[in-house]
Parts: sequence; structure tokens; C-alpha cells
Amino acid sequence: MNARKMLGAVVCLVILGQALPAQTSPEVWRSWSNVATLQTGQQITVETSQPKQRLNGRLLSSNDVGITIRTATGEQTITKTNVYRVTRKRRIRRALAIGAASGVAAYAIVAPRSDFTASGHFAFGAAFAAIGTLIGWAVGSVGRTESIYRSR
Repeated sequence: MNARKMLGAVVCLVILGQALPAQTSPEVWRSWSNVATLQTGQQITVETSQPKQRLNGRLLSSNDVGITIRTATGEQTITKTNVYRVTRKRRIRRALAIGAASGVAAYAIVAPRSDFTASGHFAFGAAFAAIGTLIGWAVGSVGRTESIYRSR
């Protein structure tokens, strides 16, 4: 493998690595202050400990005492002591954009010529971008939920 292709492979791996979810230590999830970082109206899931329930809804408010969400059945207020876990869905738009950019970058590095104005080059560049977008979607879909708070 020549140096140009090797560099292209390394650049693609680095760019796609940016789309992967970061590993967070469990101690970070145990802080109730993380709940305050959520935006009002954001789609979240609250799992309760007694009784065991999983409530999906939009955040209305949160404070030191508990959290209030709007579910399909109405408003629900859950006390902090009864909250087992709070999660939110991760957005994959960033992963899609990074995937498309890495596809175009891979083509630009691997392409045999630098004349990107020819129609054939544009078609191949678009194909690489589409493949990169699909890879970004697949990578971004892994672990689609992000833990915000966990009691234990």
C-alpha cells in the first residue's frame, strides 16, 4: 500500500472515530446535576425504582427534589429518590455529516487524478460520500441512548 492510500485510511479512521460515542465513567452518571443540563422539551426516558417503570416523555422541569415530564398520559412528577436512571436519545446528525465528509476525504486522497471537475470524478465523489454517510449512520446508531443520571 502506498503512502497516499495509507494516509487516506488513517484520516478516515480518525474522522469516523469522532462520531463514536465517548465512554463515560459511572461516577459521572451519579450526579443529579447532570439532569439540570437537559433542555426543557427534550425527549427523555426516566426509569423508576419503585414501582419499576419506564416513562418516555418530554422534560417539563427538574430541580433538587425531582423531575417532571409530559408523557402520553399527562404530566408525571418523579421524586429524585425514586429515579433510577435518566437517558436521552443521541442525535446522529453529527455522525452523518462526519461520515459524508470522511467519504469525500477518502475519495480525494485515493483518487488517481486531481481533476475533480470531470463528471466521472463528481459521480465517484458522490458515491464515496454516500458510502461514508451510510457508515456514519451505522456508527451513530450504535448506542443511541446516552445516560444522563443513574442512581446506583
